[in-house]
Formats: sequence, structure tokens, C-alpha cells
Amino acid sequence: MRLFSPTGMFRQVFGTVAPGVESVKERQTGLMMKTIDSKQTSSKLQQGLRNRQSQFEEDLLSGNIYETAKNRLANSPVRKWMDSQDSIRRDQENKAADFNLKEELYGKKGSSNDKVVDWSHYNDDIPEEGYTRNSGGAPKAVQQSIIKKIIEVGRTLQATDEEIAYSLATARYESGFNPYAAAKKSSAYGLGQFIRKTGKAYSLNQENRDDVNMQAQALVEHTMDNFRTASNKNYSKAHVYALHHDGPSLNKDGLSKSREHIMPYIPKYLKIVEGYRPYDPAI
Repeated sequence: MRLFSPTGMFRQVFGTVAPGVESVKERQTGLMMKTIDSKQTSSKLQQGLRNRQSQFEEDLLSGNIYETAKNRLANSPVRKWMDSQDSIRRDQENKAADFNLKEELYGKKGSSNDKVVDWSHYNDDIPEEGYTRNSGGAPKAVQQSIIKKIIEVGRTLQATDEEIAYSLATARYESGFNPYAAAKKSSAYGLGQFIRKTGKAYSLNQENRDDVNMQAQALVEHTMDNFRTASNKNYSKAHVYALHHDGPSLNKDGLSKSREHIMPYIPKYLKIVEGYRPYDPAI
């Protein structure tokens, strides 16, 4: 007869586990294996750090530490991206630097033989050297800067490329891109040759009449207004300059002047406007 044994009962209860569940011994074994794996991983990391430290010390002792750092930086993805952005910036700056304008696209030069009236600004002192009061009486470098200014102001005002091209053609014929141009027989002044009444409608006055930004803004805004008027009245595009020259009455020779001196230049200036995209460091 087998007697009751507490030890045997303990073994029966605690020495076995449900199917699929690790025993205590198995869990202990697994824990030991994980500990070994962790130690091996830690050892590899430490060895890698030691190797890097050794390389650093070797570079430092050999005097190549700066060269090594420079080479690593040069080959880094960040440096390659920065170099690509610098290349793009240089290309944009080069494109914006010079239009390579043909001679015909610079300002129309000339002066009338009219008598200078008392309300004209023709005999006023010119604030800068190198200019005259005549159409086209500004250095070519200045004329190029004026063309760029008109394009940039036009885009700020959200004018279309065509409206900007008409503004350029108008400035070429009216003032020759000379911000100090003045008519002899009227108060017409600046890039758009606005008389005092018209200039006042676009915020031009005695104090700011030499401000190129204000002149360019007035010119572009007036051209945009003339585009709207021509469209509303079903006029042709040639009427845009005619409205500038004659006003709403169209009772002078503005239309014939437009067809001869403005319209042939529109496609040429439009090509310049479409190709001009100045570099913007904010983009």
C-alpha cells in the first residue's frame, strides 16, 4: 500500500504546467540565452565605438582630422543638396543678370524742337549725372534696370505678361526708359510721361515723381486700366496705347502711333517678360 507523500503531491501540482506553457526551467534557460545575446550585442557596439575612437585618435595624431571631417561633410547628403541649391541659384542669377537686349529694344531716343512751356519740367535740375531730359537719355545699364523693375512691379500687381509687355513698349516709346524724361510742351514726366492730372490719379506728385518704383507702378496700373477699358468697349489691342496717348476721347493720333511704334514691339517684349524669372532667396 502506497502512503501519502506531501513531496510527491507538490511535484504533481507544481512540477508540471499546462500544455504549451514553458516550465520554470525552460523560462530560466530562455532568460539566460537572451542575456547572452544582449551581452554579445553590447560587445559588438562597444567594439564599434572602440574602432571609431581608434580611427579618430589615428586621424588626430596624423593631422588628418580636419581633412577627414571635410571629406565626410563633402560626401554627406546634406552637402550634396546644398550644392545643388547653390547651382540652381547661380543659374537663376545669371539668367536675371542680363537680357542681352537688341539695340531696338532700348529706349527710343529723341527730343522735339518745341518751345519749352512754363509748366514743363524740361529745364528742371536733374538729380543725377549721366542723364538728360530727353527720351532715351539714360545709360543702358539704367534702362535695363528699369525694364526689370517694370516686370517685377507688374508681377507684384498681378498683371499678365501681356500687360507688362505693353507697359514696356509704352515706356520705350514715351520716355526711352528714362525716369527723368520730361516733355517740353506739357507737364508730362517720367517713364509713362504722365501729365500732372493723370499722375495724380495714380498717386504721383511733386514729392515722389522721381521715385522709380512709383513711376513703374503708375505705368503698369494705367496699362491694366486701359486693357479693361479696351475690353469693355470691344476695342482692339492697339487701342490700349491709344487710350494712354489720347485718353478716353481717342481724338488724337494715338491709334496710328500705337500701330507704328507699339504693336511691332509687343511680341519682342513679351518674350523677354516670359523669360525673366529673377532669383528669389525666399523660395
